[in-house]
Amino acid sequence: MAAASADVGTLKAMFEHWDEATLAEVLAASGNDMNRASESILSAGSPEAWRAARARAPPSPPAAAGAAPQGAVSVVVPPGSRGGATLSMTAHGRSFMVTVPQGLRAGDRFVATIPPPRGATVTPSDGAPRRGKLVTLPADFLQPPPAARSSDAAIDQQTALFLQHENRRRAAAAPRL
Repeated sequence: MAAASADVGTLKAMFEHWDEATLAEVLAASGNDMNRASESILSAGSPEAWRAARARAPPSPPAAAGAAPQGAVSVVVPPGSRGGATLSMTAHGRSFMVTVPQGLRAGDRFVATIPPPRGATVTPSDGAPRRGKLVTLPADFLQPPPAARSSDAAIDQQTALFLQHENRRRAAAAPRL
């Protein structure tokens, strides 16, 4: 319970105009997931809007004990594996890689998120609109820029141009025989 109280304090520091009781409700409704709670708060905009949306929403069906949420799969750490290990998985007809959380060992359970297929559009589970504008980045966005001239090469080029100019000036100023 202390962790939830600390999380409510963190949310209160981030969203000062929200009251702690509503923040605690948002956190609980988000499955004590700070990221989901933050998204809900940002989507709602105000405590009143969040409570109104919550009142209109149909009740969610009870989850089966130990069941993973939609878009996730419950994983048992296989023998010989431990925290930090990368596992190859297939679930719901999709193959993907997951990393075992630190501190876990063979036989422990954790929930892994199934990544969306490449190129798929992700729709938030609550269907709420998101702030901001969708931006498509170029394919080479994360590539380093083309190699620029080093500062030494630029200095060498400037020196060569200066010497060429100086040699021409001296040749023009020299007496002709």
